[in-house]
Amino acid sequence: MRVLILLIFLFMTLASKAIVVKEPSAEDYSIEFFNAVNKNDSVRANSAAFMLASYDKEKLKKELDSDEKTLAFWINIYNTSVQYILKKNPALFEDRNAFFKAKQITIAGEVLSFDIIEHGILRKSKSKLSLGFFRKIKVSGFERLFRINKVDPRIHYALNCGALSCPPIVAYHSGKINEELDESVSDYLKKYCVIGEKDIKVPVLFSWFRADFGKKRGIKKFLVHYGIITKEEKKKDLKFLDYDWTLALDPYKN
Repeated sequence: MRVLILLIFLFMTLASKAIVVKEPSAEDYSIEFFNAVNKNDSVRANSAAFMLASYDKEKLKKELDSDEKTLAFWINIYNTSVQYILKKNPALFEDRNAFFKAKQITIAGEVLSFDIIEHGILRKSKSKLSLGFFRKIKVSGFERLFRINKVDPRIHYALNCGALSCPPIVAYHSGKINEELDESVSDYLKKYCVIGEKDIKVPVLFSWFRADFGKKRGIKKFLVHYGIITKEEKKKDLKFLDYDWTLALDPYKN
């Protein structure tokens, strides 16, 4: 009997040690935030937003130790925050310049603007109106700490600023971010690009961020890579399509 009790105690001790509850990461919270806003669940959305706002900054930096993790986390934060804020107050979109400049997103104790996330963190401190050719002069310590190591132009077909011409949004995951970004880019370009006899009509995003893509030559190489044009069609002129700034809430891709 004593042996049996000892064996039961030993089993329970080993079992208790084997049960490990994984603490959610910042990326997990960014995906929870995305899912809650997608489903219009304000309680869950507010809870996720609180966890992201109060997340330890040093812990966040340790977790975002690669460009893949940085991309997934900050794209999710940007896209979800646009919807989270504008669903509460759509009128904010009437002055878009003020909307993107306003510091209204709190992450790890730092209050950020959409411009800081997009042009500072995800574009490695690029000047907003320089077409990607020049860096910002003034950069905060937070931005310097979290910004990407190398600019990935695919972000321009993943970020959704709330306009009708923006790409639909999905939750991005660091473990498969390259596949997810490629899918987002491919879907958007196939939908909007128009190949004519003498020219190629492409989204104006290529023009706004032309240096991120490697200027005209890089844009055409990008189009070839995604099967939008052939190598022979690279000789055609580029034309840029108009952008529809109509507010579009719930642009989620199922």
